[in-house]
Amino acid sequence: MTQAFLLLTCAYRSTNVKESLENIDGINEIKQVFGAYDYVVKTADMPRKELRKLISEKIRPVENVLSTLTLDTLPEGRSFD
Repeated sequence: MTQAFLLLTCAYRSTNVKESLENIDGINEIKQVFGAYDYVVKTADMPRKELRKLISEKIRPVENVLSTLTLDTLPEGRSFD
């Protein structure tokens, strides 16, 4: 099981992205941010295969989502050491 944070870049002045994302199962939180990205999306814990499917089949096709960057988290109790 894994949880991820997605950084989304959207078309300039798009207003429908957050509303579209709110209707997708598997998304726990959506925050609009300033900077190089427009939204940070926090996913639910799910198997990696389901996470890939969520991103490729449900999030990337949302109108005005131009790109995504996935930050995958380490499972609890694991570290880089």
